[in-house]
Amino acid sequence: MSILSWNCRGLGHPRTVQVLVDLVRNKRPCFVFLIETLCNKNRLEQIKTKIGFDGLLVVDRVGRGGGLAFLWKAACEVTLLSYGQNYIDTEVEVADLGRWRITGFYGFPESSRRQASWNLLRSLSNSSSLPWVCIGDFNDLLAANEKRGQHEHPRWKLKGFSKAIDDCGLADLRMEGYQFTWERARGTDNWVEERLDRAFATNSWFRQFHRARVCSLEAVGSDHLPILLDPNPQAYVYRYHCFRFENLWLREAGCSEVIRSSWVSSEEI
Repeated sequence: MSILSWNCRGLGHPRTVQVLVDLVRNKRPCFVFLIETLCNKNRLEQIKTKIGFDGLLVVDRVGRGGGLAFLWKAACEVTLLSYGQNYIDTEVEVADLGRWRITGFYGFPESSRRQASWNLLRSLSNSSSLPWVCIGDFNDLLAANEKRGQHEHPRWKLKGFSKAIDDCGLADLRMEGYQFTWERARGTDNWVEERLDRAFATNSWFRQFHRARVCSLEAVGSDHLPILLDPNPQAYVYRYHCFRFENLWLREAGCSEVIRSSWVSSEEI
């Protein structure tokens, strides 16, 4: 039972839809939260059927931008609590895992509206006492090392977001895999990477799901990486698998040199 969150930057292109289909097929989430869908409900109904899901909540785009969707499998019970242009707030119940709350969140991308994002989080935190996990693209950073690029992230934004998270009683779920989930201008002097996509949870949620894991995934079609939250990961039973190269490794510093060295070494054998 897991939750897939992805700022897909539009689902109008067949290639992006196919990426989503492949992600769902490979990771088998029970819930999917999509950000910046850039399409209407009819299109999302088609995509819901294509990925084999049963439930759908949609927040329509405004003009040419935005749009949210929350999808789920029939085995999950979902009750809509509230919604807006930047979030979908739900109460969910899954067999053997009890009742809790999932909020899919999209922070305002405009720098001038950061305070509005923080206040929205505070408002949501006061609307229910259920164990709560909040996942999505927050368009904010908690620490300076969550950005790589020419210019430092403004301190007032770091402090403001951190205080909002503390005020909400939330804590960051540490993420496995590549840490920078958004990038711009790759291959140029202006290349920037930031950890914008993540999940937070309350203490009561952590007590209910103390083994929860979050990891980033590789996907083309967007400048954001998807993230996957598994609240209750099953014990892994080791089986032998053939080696498969992971595209995500290409983002790691020194990857090209490791490949080059290994190739040269293999030629000498």
